[in-house]
Amino acid sequence: LSSVLMQKTGLNVYSLAPANINIFLSDKRFVDNPPKIVIIESIERNIHTLPKISDDIAIKHKFRFPVIEESTERLDSIFKLSLFRFYISKLTEQLTPRELMITNGTRMLFSRASLNNHILNMNSINDTLQTINDYDTYLRQKGIEFVFLPLPNKENIYFDDIPQEYKNIKEEPCFLDELIKILNENNITVINTLDTFREYRDNNVTLYHLDDTHWNQNAINITMDLIIEEINTSKVKTAQEITYMGT
Repeated sequence: LSSVLMQKTGLNVYSLAPANINIFLSDKRFVDNPPKIVIIESIERNIHTLPKISDDIAIKHKFRFPVIEESTERLDSIFKLSLFRFYISKLTEQLTPRELMITNGTRMLFSRASLNNHILNMNSINDTLQTINDYDTYLRQKGIEFVFLPLPNKENIYFDDIPQEYKNIKEEPCFLDELIKILNENNITVINTLDTFREYRDNNVTLYHLDDTHWNQNAINITMDLIIEEINTSKVKTAQEITYMGT
């Protein structure tokens, strides 16, 4: 998404993913050269795990160890090698196989864990709202516009296609509807991918890979248009630098 967003807007977009708010706030390059906008993306099933802003961020800024940081960055680079990550994922899948659901006929694949996490999200919605509000307050105090980008679970958008025997796990998802509604009421900028994805789904536009739970190019382009629309509002249209933080 970040590369497409940069191409379409001409803005400088830095992709910091996977990452979280504390990684961003403790990174010297962003302390020295903060962006105008920070977009924090989270898939619906993981929203309840968004971390609170760490109390020791200021300490991390004051006491830095360049030699250790450089070594850590080199190790991080090594462990991000594609081939290495591929075999690790294969091994992980063998050791802890995912609980998958496949719809007869279309052969569309779903993750049962996403259904279970709906309960976790609902139980922690108040904490989640406070966490997101803290992000907004903290970043605005630093002159940075905050945009929250929730991505609906595939199991949410295509709930009607989930095999019937699994639908008793929970009712139609409502967590993301409620979260977006409350964020809007509190004037926190949130990209409403949920309603937009539903509209495209109803028009038979495929938004997720058939054999995976990840969004596809259609969904990325649709979300990008929503972000550009938000950037073009009076609140953030003068921005030149964006940091996109995905989970």
